[in-house]
Amino acid sequence: MKFKFKIVAVTASVLFLSLSLLSVNQYIQVDSSVNKLVRSSANAVAVGLANNVAQVIDDKRIIAKYLVDLIEDDITEENIERVYTKDVIKNEFVLAGVGFESDGSVLDNDPNWIPASNYDSRQRPWYIDAKKSMNLIVTAPYSDSVTKDIIVSMGLPLRQSGQFVGAMFLDVSLQSLGDILN
Repeated sequence: MKFKFKIVAVTASVLFLSLSLLSVNQYIQVDSSVNKLVRSSANAVAVGLANNVAQVIDDKRIIAKYLVDLIEDDITEENIERVYTKDVIKNEFVLAGVGFESDGSVLDNDPNWIPASNYDSRQRPWYIDAKKSMNLIVTAPYSDSVTKDIIVSMGLPLRQSGQFVGAMFLDVSLQSLGDILN
């Protein structure tokens, strides 16, 4: 082999090796940058969704506290029915109702739901937790017996002249939260 060919072969090999190393280095840097960008975007979306959920829940809490104020002004069946038949209640909540301390009975806004004869609102988690905390509570998610949707219940104590007389519940569908986010 002539010396000229050896120099061309060595030069070509060095160039090939250099370009290969540069290409690998560039690939690694681009891959790293893309992964960082994807993670950053995913985190931003997750934070945005979390903020949206928090805002929706806060809005529902504000409505719930306002409802308690309206009902506590006049804890009668007529007033409760008047409050619960408002469109905003039907649109924001799956079901709304009041359980009474005196007998465990429940008054709700769904004429199609008829509780079992042994239904005692005082035994429900929303009632127990609202009475115990004397503040707004949110239950753990559970499957609704009628709709089979996964829901949470907001529970709030009702007071008359400072005395606990019952608790209000407002059922929120997790599916509706998902729909809002989508």
